[in-house]
Amino acid sequence: MELTFESYVRATQPLIIYETPEPDIAEGHVQAVTSSLHRVRAQVETYDLLNANDVATWLTQQINKTQQRFDEQRKQAAAADPDVTVAVIKNIQFYFEPHAQERQAFIQWVHNNLNRMKELSFVLVGIAPDVVLPEELERMAVVYSANLPTKEALMNHASLIARKYNPQLAKIAGAGQITPEIIEDVASIGVGMTVREFKDALSQSLVVRKTFDPGVLMELKKQLVKKSEILELYYPKETDSFDHLFGMDTLKKFTSDTFGPKAKGVIVVGVPGCGKTQFGKGLAQKMGVPLVVIDLGSVYDSLVGNSEKRMKSALKKVDRFGRCVLLIDEVEKALGGVGG
Repeated sequence: MELTFESYVRATQPLIIYETPEPDIAEGHVQAVTSSLHRVRAQVETYDLLNANDVATWLTQQINKTQQRFDEQRKQAAAADPDVTVAVIKNIQFYFEPHAQERQAFIQWVHNNLNRMKELSFVLVGIAPDVVLPEELERMAVVYSANLPTKEALMNHASLIARKYNPQLAKIAGAGQITPEIIEDVASIGVGMTVREFKDALSQSLVVRKTFDPGVLMELKKQLVKKSEILELYYPKETDSFDHLFGMDTLKKFTSDTFGPKAKGVIVVGVPGCGKTQFGKGLAQKMGVPLVVIDLGSVYDSLVGNSEKRMKSALKKVDRFGRCVLLIDEVEKALGGVGG
């Protein structure tokens, strides 16, 4: 059973890490969940880096306010359970960096106040795009990883935008209407994007093509993926099909017959330039999905822990793409030093 963010708040988990690339949506989600609690005065307080006080001072202020409300509530015997207070820290990853100025003070504050937080139903939510928890907090925190919007959700966003712009497009010579088929096409490409990235891509497409052009979204999505410096996204063309790839007949037949429910992967070994990457493009073309390439040579970093962090981030992005062919290039670099 998958545990939801709401279940964590209802259980008053003291420290919840909310992993998401969409902090604005996360903040709204926190507010909505807290408001839905059947408590008299459940409330949310938010801290960001521009706050005049350091984070430990701010947290102390918030938990002291909660203590005052709790004491008043006990005097009045108004409820059996204390009201929930949710303190939100945006970009909490900055406090987890090894050389962060407030790292020690923040970790010590959580250690000192853990029991008090539970007693007062004081929940601390840290929002971050990707987090590696300090060892000192690993057993104190729960991590909630928010999913990116589904194809259906993106279709809803695209439909709202199309409804707004279709009357204007009808007045422009040569501009066609944005049909449900076009909306489904661009939503399929948009899987793996945030809502903001998807809407920005649609706006760019309207400016350039006067419609929702799948080609524009493909190009923008490739640019977003390329920023990772580890991943590369490729949308196969007709010329990438197996019909244009000579040789490798046994490999082509094997993958065509077995890929899907029966098999999920294959290791292709060969000298540089023999067509391994081109085979990946052909397989993606045959399956009707994009090709995602991970260059393991770009993953490794001299700093301890950075390589693992980069790999985890890359695999998380791949997982968000939905169906795709994943080509792990130079996989032998991950097996260096393995004997036998």
